[in-house]
Amino acid sequence: MLGAKYDIEPFFWSSSLNWIPSRYQENPKAGEGDHITITLTFLKSMDGMYNRNGSQSTDSLTSNATIEDRLTLTEQMIDTQAPLRLRSKKRILVLDLLSVHLIRNKDDSTIISYHPTMSYHPVTEASYLRDRIRYAGQSVYWQLIFRNSPDPTFVLLTYVWHALYAWDEALEHLYNHICWLETKVISTNDMILTQELHVIRAHHLHYSSLLEDFQKTVEFIKTTRNPAMDSVSKSEQESSAKLLVRECDNLLSEIDRLELGSRMQDRRLKNVMNLVFSSVNIQDSKRMQQMTEAAVKDSAAVRRDLSIAF
Repeated sequence: MLGAKYDIEPFFWSSSLNWIPSRYQENPKAGEGDHITITLTFLKSMDGMYNRNGSQSTDSLTSNATIEDRLTLTEQMIDTQAPLRLRSKKRILVLDLLSVHLIRNKDDSTIISYHPTMSYHPVTEASYLRDRIRYAGQSVYWQLIFRNSPDPTFVLLTYVWHALYAWDEALEHLYNHICWLETKVISTNDMILTQELHVIRAHHLHYSSLLEDFQKTVEFIKTTRNPAMDSVSKSEQESSAKLLVRECDNLLSEIDRLELGSRMQDRRLKNVMNLVFSSVNIQDSKRMQQMTEAAVKDSAAVRRDLSIAF
């Protein structure tokens, strides 16, 4: 990589720096290769205490820059870009970025990734993605794929699987937190819970839109053929194309499962919010009934006193 030069569109850096989901192909040359760019925002779950340096905090009460303090302020304005605190498990849901520029060439290919530096939580590092590729190369499943196809697009799919695993874990933690809130609502009638539910629902709607972008990204990879594959035999082209379609379909199937679970979570959220309002209305009705009974008793007592006086 030292001394190498690549012509990369400025859109890659602008979309990466601004966390704008994007996917496009550039400079395609038949029999030679092309450049494709994937910029994807995904959700991940992490431990609830991190300081500005990205290391785990040992004292949440003395650290002025802990994420707990920041969340207390961001929840007031419902910032869907901010981390979402899950009090039940002491976890937070944060947004992470997968920004990859893949240079597909018939001789050799190169992956260039961008990794931002966040003030309040760590993001996926280049060393971590490198390890993902190494571990994938050690598995029997991916070894067969890499052996049967020279298409470097399959290396990019290992990155996409990393984002999918993060989504799966984060949505599972969110579901457990919603169930915990549902239990709290049944046992208490605290109106503060409605504020937290509104915050969660606002974040949840944003997560649903990110899942849609995730699906579009996988469909883009599936339909964007590598021009460098024209340099191999027809049989290799056909087998590689079938493999790519199969792997992308697997990803799309998993994304559909996540979207189905997300819609179920949204219905659970609506149900919990309705339960809160119903519980509060029942309590208000009981209080009004008690006040009415007290007023009737007072009125009867006044009339009795007046009749005695006359």
